[in-house]
Amino acid sequence: MMTSINTWLSKILVIGIFLSVLFVFAGGGFFLYEHGFDPLQTLPIYHEPTPYRSIIHFFQHLIFSSRTIIEFGLFILVMTQIARVIITLGFFIHERDKIFILMTGFILLTIGSSFFA
Repeated sequence: MMTSINTWLSKILVIGIFLSVLFVFAGGGFFLYEHGFDPLQTLPIYHEPTPYRSIIHFFQHLIFSSRTIIEFGLFILVMTQIARVIITLGFFIHERDKIFILMTGFILLTIGSSFFA
């Protein structure tokens, strides 16, 4: 059974990272196409506030732009890790391993609370 969970986790990792890299590189290519010949800014760089404060805001403001494609790639990267934790938690629940259920549940709660903080 442990081999099958390792197989699932490795497949999720490979697919998630592949999709993430694909979106980030595609968005980076579009960004360079749009802004590749813009003059360099020599003034201090200020943080631009993003309208994406939560997952709901991200999908409400989904527009086709290079920045959105890059951010979506990073979103996939984060969600890949969350999916791995959820699958691991399900495995430990199935195996009835109480210590690892508590530890994985705590990790999932910590990750989840960071999304809504």
